[in-house]
Amino acid sequence: MLRTSRMELRLDHFKMLYKRKLQVPAAFIVFTLQACSLLFVPLRADAELLYPQAILKAKEAADAVLGSTGTEGCLQGKLMNAMVAFSYSCDAAGKKNNVCNFADNFIMAGVLPLAQMDDASQQFLKLSAF
Repeated sequence: MLRTSRMELRLDHFKMLYKRKLQVPAAFIVFTLQACSLLFVPLRADAELLYPQAILKAKEAADAVLGSTGTEGCLQGKLMNAMVAFSYSCDAAGKKNNVCNFADNFIMAGVLPLAQMDDASQQFLKLSAF
């Protein structure tokens, strides 16, 4: 009987630990997945974009941010991925202009809240207007 009690206690303990794991806020899980995608996706998918394609993609992402066409997390990822791809294309094309410097600084700043992304999008669009 004593052995069964210990087994039941252990089982209850594992159940409790399992339930605690499920209580992790969904926002934290989503944020973590987005952060991971920012690290890996641009390196594979967008590294080979040509400069004109990359600047168009970055402009589209900036327009999406200004138009609030998505959730904050999606817009953060979209703009960051576009800026990373654009920065890579600047390096590949050997360009060192204000727009490329802006993209590099944007990446170094990390993921911004929506209000700051609006400002950054407006600045990018002004700099990239030809």
